[in-house]
Amino acid sequence: MRAVSARMTRDEEWVRVKLNVWHSAKASKANGNCVEVMETEEGFLVRDTKDGGKGPVLSFTHAEWGAFLAGVNEGEFDGADRD
Repeated sequence: MRAVSARMTRDEEWVRVKLNVWHSAKASKANGNCVEVMETEEGFLVRDTKDGGKGPVLSFTHAEWGAFLAGVNEGEFDGADRD
């Protein structure tokens, strides 16, 4: 795990995520309709919780995950078609 300063801002709290542990958003509902993310040494894993986490897992390198987060922050996915 990366070293983390004891004086983190709220915006930096996500850095405290433990490696190799699945995490879901605090706003996720207990109905199982969310995704979970795990950081590993190699990158990030993402899975859907609808099937108890037994379905497919997407794998992203740190660079790919960073590019995804940058796109989210820049509004790249705003207004995307949703089915």
